[in-house]
Amino acid sequence: MPAAAPALPAPAASLPSSLPASLPASLPSSLPAAAPAVPAVPAPREAYAMPPPDYGPRWALSWNPLAVRAAALSLQIERLVRAPRFSAVAGVALRAGGGRDYRWLGVTLAVEGRYWFLARGPVRHARDGGMVGPYVALRVEGGGGRLRDRPDHEVAAAAVTFSELALLGYRLSLWGRAEVTPSVGFGLRHEVDPSGRLASFTTWAFAYGLTLGWMFGRPAGEAAR
Repeated sequence: MPAAAPALPAPAASLPSSLPASLPASLPSSLPAAAPAVPAVPAPREAYAMPPPDYGPRWALSWNPLAVRAAALSLQIERLVRAPRFSAVAGVALRAGGGRDYRWLGVTLAVEGRYWFLARGPVRHARDGGMVGPYVALRVEGGGGRLRDRPDHEVAAAAVTFSELALLGYRLSLWGRAEVTPSVGFGLRHEVDPSGRLASFTTWAFAYGLTLGWMFGRPAGEAAR
């Protein structure tokens, strides 16, 4: 039989007498006192504010060269009302024509609201943005005209027209200022004879247009600075 393993020594009943009986109630006076708390200073608001983006010029003045074919002068002005997606257009067209015995004079007013899908073009200029790229628009036109007899200067006929159109267009910005904007659309056209001699009617209308113009004014981002 193997011999029995030697007995393990009994654990010490108490800590060695060299250790202190209890920890000191306070830290020694030689330790430095805690540094006073420094209140946090809030950063200025300018540090958190992001610089406003540049959305390009806020105004555009344009004319429609296709109106010359109808002996008319068509001008419009556009304003970026809610950068960078929404703009408003106001336009006027004056038309004069006729032949040897008759002369036609008419005026048309128009208002239009545009939504810019991307608010930027394929070529990014330093201040390009806002009223560029593809857009969709709703346009309302109203006007009238009179046909006069040249020898007697009497009104031979008169007409009042109204149109509601939905348009899709694209604006190309050249050098960040010049603009070329073709558009197509469809809608309804209403025509009324104020004299009552001709019957009023409503018909479908197809519209196409082209404007050439110049964009100007301080960019929307600069105006917010």
